[in-house]
Amino acid sequence: MSRASASTRRAAISGDVVKVSGETLVVASGAFFASGIGVVTGPSGGGQVSGAVIVSGFVSVYSGQIAVSSGNIGAQVSGAVIVSGNVSAQVSGAVTVSGFVSIYSGQVAISSGEIHVVSGQVIAKVSGEIVDLKVPTSVTSGGIFTVTGASGGAILTSGPCISVTIKSISRNSGDIYVAGNSMQSGQGFVLEAGEAVNLDVDNMGRVNLLAQISGDRVTFVGVQ
Repeated sequence: MSRASASTRRAAISGDVVKVSGETLVVASGAFFASGIGVVTGPSGGGQVSGAVIVSGFVSVYSGQIAVSSGNIGAQVSGAVIVSGNVSAQVSGAVTVSGFVSIYSGQVAISSGEIHVVSGQVIAKVSGEIVDLKVPTSVTSGGIFTVTGASGGAILTSGPCISVTIKSISRNSGDIYVAGNSMQSGQGFVLEAGEAVNLDVDNMGRVNLLAQISGDRVTFVGVQ
């Protein structure tokens, strides 16, 4: 029986199952392998594929690594992505996210660097924390102020502050009205004789007073 060339052996396969071991199988253009057969191209121990590889369906990698030497990886995810356990990532370069990023629970830790908000609002909920507020360091002004009963009232003495306390003198004959603008009798916040109110304002001149009985007085003090 004649033999094929020592360099290459060719066989026509039709309707048979062929097991090839230690030989070279040449497949003509247009032929295909049935599902379940693995095909490796390139040198032993590794391969380089030229052209495009298109996979429809699912690709599952059970172990090992996927390395991309160059180019881009594009991924489109439909549905939900659920991660259980810890996810560690090291990113070099810039990461740009378009759309919304929602964090429902857990913690976001930033070991170094800064967070910049270009637009929108930053909303913070403080629970179980201590928030430092500015403590006044001086008494800016205080004294007795005679309140007019004329229409529109009058402003309290001008002076910078962060808070002012106004008290209607207990010997007054009528009510004192307090507002942030000129007013008529019966308008504004009512101070009866002996009552006081504290207002957080940056200047005592923002306070308007009107007396039900002209000539009644208030005492006041501001802090800054």
